[in-house]
Amino acid sequence: MAAVVQPDKAWNCNFAGNYDSLEQLHQVLADAQGWQHFADILADLRNSQNTWNELLRSGRAEDAGSIAQNAILASHGTVFQPEAEETLADFFRTVVKMSHDNPLMAALVLGGTLSALRSDESEKSNTRPQVIPIHMLQIWFAGAALEAVVNALIRGDFKDEVAQACNGWLCSLPDRVNQAFGGSCSATVIAFSDWLQKTYSQRLVAAMLSSVCDLEMNKDTDFTPTTIDLLARVALRGNAAVLAAHLCAKALTCNWSVGVVGHIIAKLSEEHPSAGRSLVCAILEATGAVLQSTSSELFAYSGAGNLLKILRPALGCGPIQQLLAVHIWHVPLGSQLSAPVVFALVDELMSESSDVSHWFRTWANPSHREAAEAEQNLALRVARTLRWKTPSPEHLHLLLQGVHNRLSAQAKETRLYGMAVAETMASSWRSESDKSEENEEKLQFDNFDRDDASVIAFRLVKSDFQAAGDHPPAVPAPKVSPSAAAMLGEMLAAREGSAGQPEKHLDAFIVESVEPEKDTPQVETVWPADSDDEDEDHPLSGVPPLSPLNALPDTCSDLLLVQPPHFLRSAYEMLLGPLKTPITPLSEEVYGKPGDAPEPAATARARLLTALAELPKLIHCGSEELPRLAGPISSKLLRLEAVHDVADLELKVLVSLLVADSSRRNAVQNLIAEFGSEDLPLPSRRMILDALGTASRELSGCQELPVERSGASKPALGTVGKTRRFTSATQIPPSTTNRFASEARHFILPLVARWRQPAGSAAAWALGEASTVAEFLHSLGVMLESAGRACPDKDQLARDCSEPAMEGLSHTELLVRRCSLFVLSRMVLIGCEEVLLELPILMQLEAFPFVESDDTCRRMAAGLVASLSKRTLSWQ
Repeated sequence: MAAVVQPDKAWNCNFAGNYDSLEQLHQVLADAQGWQHFADILADLRNSQNTWNELLRSGRAEDAGSIAQNAILASHGTVFQPEAEETLADFFRTVVKMSHDNPLMAALVLGGTLSALRSDESEKSNTRPQVIPIHMLQIWFAGAALEAVVNALIRGDFKDEVAQACNGWLCSLPDRVNQAFGGSCSATVIAFSDWLQKTYSQRLVAAMLSSVCDLEMNKDTDFTPTTIDLLARVALRGNAAVLAAHLCAKALTCNWSVGVVGHIIAKLSEEHPSAGRSLVCAILEATGAVLQSTSSELFAYSGAGNLLKILRPALGCGPIQQLLAVHIWHVPLGSQLSAPVVFALVDELMSESSDVSHWFRTWANPSHREAAEAEQNLALRVARTLRWKTPSPEHLHLLLQGVHNRLSAQAKETRLYGMAVAETMASSWRSESDKSEENEEKLQFDNFDRDDASVIAFRLVKSDFQAAGDHPPAVPAPKVSPSAAAMLGEMLAAREGSAGQPEKHLDAFIVESVEPEKDTPQVETVWPADSDDEDEDHPLSGVPPLSPLNALPDTCSDLLLVQPPHFLRSAYEMLLGPLKTPITPLSEEVYGKPGDAPEPAATARARLLTALAELPKLIHCGSEELPRLAGPISSKLLRLEAVHDVADLELKVLVSLLVADSSRRNAVQNLIAEFGSEDLPLPSRRMILDALGTASRELSGCQELPVERSGASKPALGTVGKTRRFTSATQIPPSTTNRFASEARHFILPLVARWRQPAGSAAAWALGEASTVAEFLHSLGVMLESAGRACPDKDQLARDCSEPAMEGLSHTELLVRRCSLFVLSRMVLIGCEEVLLELPILMQLEAFPFVESDDTCRRMAAGLVASLSKRTLSWQ
């Protein structure tokens, strides 16, 4: 588009009927001399009748999308006359009417409109509120264009590049509108934004599932990649609860939809594990609306006792199997599930012969400590499995061990869980003939309060779900961000209340005309207080105040730019960054600058900080994938892109990998291999040495010292402050278990060998640099001290460390000489004087006061000579 200039006053626009095709009109609009000229052409098109019908039916969809984009850009660059605005509205109405026959044109018109909102011209627009784009979007969504486009996407009518771009437009619509009009005070913009927040996701998901179910009924074909990508985008962009509520409603109201819904979940879990996990978690939450209990029975809405059977096809997928059996019970959602939902989930897992051995091992682990809700869920799961089959000898031993641990606990609730599981286990052993005997002796604990709130659900461990009628139980819906359970309850109630009534297709808020703008600010009405509120005759007078809710404090995590990961694999994927989408000719880049749009810097920083902050917690919780991911995670941390103030977080993650039992060997092997690699920068090599030293102190039980930033430059020893010992020379530290004593050989011996044999010339130069040598010697000294006198391999470790230390005594750098003496002093500290006396080092240390200029080195050498001489005299 050319620069904005004043059009020629004598110029007369072509009459609309003179345009033979949409392509010709597009060319005329593209050649307009400025946005005002563009608006004048649109205004003159108003003189013709049925112009858009004739042009759009024979025109190309790409031309229509380009016209829509240029028109929205023109509305930002100039003031539209009413005739031009009405012409543009007719254009959008005609596209919507033709969307059933030409969904591609409707999709590209929406894409052109959204692309114009993100352009530079939109940012340079004047301060007057622009509601024309919002008005056009209202017209687009007032008809059936959304349903037509989604139906074409599901059927696979679009090309791959068009489908990918269209998926992005539909899923990012609320974000783009909010970014373009976030600070607007216009009533039209506020109403449309409110509709996007409350209703848009519901309508999009309903259109998707309607098209998917219709496709599955008509022909038995597999889902297209576009369909799976659209479902994954919806689930990962915060709409998993909406998608889960609609899927559950489909499964409950249409018997044939159960298999379709299960197929959707299974396919999504295979192609996009993260999206599948989010959807399954939301389905479990939604199930609470139709599976509930009383004090005497389990009941389900209509035939919803087997609602979770929609998860059966996905149980064959590894991530979902691992999620339901292990991971979900380590996140808050697992402890928030009600007892009926836990029972139904256990029934589904046991019916598919899933491996639940992890539950029994957790139950028997004496060091396992969880919150009260999580402990109750664990006991309910273990007890429910006894309803299905007699435990194997291995599981029986674990059950008895867990009961024994809980019966001897100090907490009352923990003892109650042990009693409840023991009685359930004993009753499951009795045969049917034993149950009919009147004088049967049952296992019953004295002083066992079976009416306690924490164990009352155990009465229903062996019960089946009963149908509770056709009306779903009431689930309170929060005012903000309703849960999947609340949405499912509202949908089921609305379906029954409106049975036989035609559904309203259009949304109530969408209007055909733009509300006039008012320059005067809106004043919020303040209603006067009711004078009868404090009346004594009030029905609530005298009622005691309600007790506070026993709920977890709101962490506002849903307001974060990036949601924290719940699984180790998800955190690793966050470190890797978003997937790069290919450039397509019909994507939004066709109207802007070439090249793939990079991830915003704020989002990238938030993603990295969130992943690094959550990784130590996830590593501490443990995972079966931890041994496999230890190497990739450590390698990625050492090669992260330049981000400020993350060195401390990276070091904490590396230390967590080295401390965890299941990942320690793999992590230390990978870090030592990377230490001598060719393409690693110097700060990362020093970070490896810091991590090894910090992990050795933590494993040995020594008090941790403040960790300096690995990326920051450290002052030379002796230039700032004094050199201090790690431990006091007189005070005896408290006795602790030294887990590093047996692991020291796996840290020190490979590290010394790798330092001797780097990968190549670049690595050899890096390892020979003075600061790296000093850090290497310092790390050896810290690990020797952490190993202690109880280390069975201390002599061998001392011999390997003595050679680098002796080489460092003659180094030209002062810091290297000090660190060499530090290594020798640690060898004396752990009782390896004999190893030092075998070496020709005593005479070299005695000559140090005459050849060394540094006072600290002279004093350290004198201390070593005194210790070794005292040892020699004791032998004589």
